[in-house]
Amino acid sequence: MLEELGIPYEHQNVPPHSAKVLAYNFFGKASILLDSDVAIRDK
Repeated sequence: MLEELGIPYEHQNVPPHSAKVLAYNFFGKASILLDSDVAIRDK
């Protein structure tokens, strides 16, 4: 969606349940959108 709207973004290929993902989602799911300090995640 960001690409379709022309909004710049950075994609990071991070495996599920990695430490980086677990910092934002304790379920370990990797569908996370970060906007500054705010994490928007899938359930």
